[in-house]
Amino acid sequence: MVRQVAFRPIHPLPGVNVTHRPDKPRRDTRLRNRVFFATVAIAVVVGLWLAR
Repeated sequence: MVRQVAFRPIHPLPGVNVTHRPDKPRRDTRLRNRVFFATVAIAVVVGLWLAR
């Protein structure tokens, strides 16, 4: 089993946190969360409608 090590890039200026890997594009997590919650809400509504 391989141990997974977190990637912590070092910024040249002290006190600056790098929150993403420079070789990968940023993900819009707010949009992904909205799509996920909308899908869950629609699934609940359809489930309740089918159960009536």
